[in-house]
Formats: sequence, C-alpha cells, structure tokens
Amino acid sequence: MPGRPTLPPVTLDTFGEAELDDLDARIAHILRMRSGMMGEPATLKEVGEELGVRRERVRQIQNQGLMLIRQIREMQRHRPLPNQAGWR
Repeated sequence: MPGRPTLPPVTLDTFGEAELDDLDARIAHILRMRSGMMGEPATLKEVGEELGVRRERVRQIQNQGLMLIRQIREMQRHRPLPNQAGWR
C-alpha cells in the first residue's frame, strides 16, 4: 500500500519567516542569519563569532532548526481538516 509522498528536504532557502515563529529564538536567529533574511547570508564562522560559539556548534543548531521545521511541516500535513474527523 503506497503511503503519502515524502516532503522535500528543508534547506536554508526553502522556509519562510512564519515558520521561524515556532522555533526557539536562538535557532530562529541563526537560521535568519544563515539564510540571508537579515541581509547577506552569514557564514558559520560569522554567526559563531556573534554568538560566542564555534562554527561547528552553529552548524549543529542550524541542522536542528531545519529538522524542527520539517517535523512541524509533517505534523501540519497529517492534521485533519476541519470538515473531517467529526469537526462541526
């Protein structure tokens, strides 16, 4: 039995500002800086210097944020529509 098609991966250029509202402020800030939502896209090193962490930690937080956005999208995708499941 075929399942639903999978969602495409979430990358730095495939999410919107509204999706960042559901994330921790630090994660959202890193994603904004890295994606260029705050001007030129910042490097891992630049973000790390601003936050006082190593670039590897920035990369880890960035990947965590992208994973969270994907999970949120998956949850929204499987949420029943108001006219389903006995909604009135």
